[in-house]
Amino acid sequence: MGVDVPLKTMVTNIDNTGVYVGDQRVPAQTILWSAGVAAPPLLKTLNVPLDRSGRVIVAPDLSIPDHPHIFVLGDAASAKDSKTQKPIPRLAPAAIQMGKFVGKLIRDEVSDKISLAHRPAFHYRDKGIMATIGTRRAVAEIKGLKFGGVLAWLTWSIVHIAFLISFRNKLFVMLGWIYDYLGHAREARLITGDFKLKVRTRRNSR
Repeated sequence: MGVDVPLKTMVTNIDNTGVYVGDQRVPAQTILWSAGVAAPPLLKTLNVPLDRSGRVIVAPDLSIPDHPHIFVLGDAASAKDSKTQKPIPRLAPAAIQMGKFVGKLIRDEVSDKISLAHRPAFHYRDKGIMATIGTRRAVAEIKGLKFGGVLAWLTWSIVHIAFLISFRNKLFVMLGWIYDYLGHAREARLITGDFKLKVRTRRNSR
């Protein structure tokens, strides 16, 4: 699609006319910067170990070390998979699995099914990563299998609709996609020229 993605590179400077990647300058009139999600400032007040991104380094059961009844999940947690020891990705599926894991953990402890000393460790089940990059274009990686094109686009569409809540939402989204696909609709809102805000005032008369 004409997009060049340089890997293992670091942006060292940005000015009004371009971007510096190391010592190399890339001219650009439009620059979009995406640096990820910052950790909540609240985490710094907990007086617990944090990683360099400011996230709480949690135990294998997702609790705070020395505080077994306090859990940190999702983007706020710096966690590793119990089997692979790889960092758990900061994605919605991972956060959902964390929530279900901790919820079951609390329920089992309250009902005395497990004890504090026999807590299981969290294991992230990677169901794959997909992203759409245009009509009939997408990329996917599922269980080590990487593919793209129309097949990946159809797979992404089916999975996206399957995870929507309620049949009504699924139906409306699917019909909207079909309409956009057949009609080649391109919806966009652009701000061009000068924008003047008109303020209308009303005087109260007595």
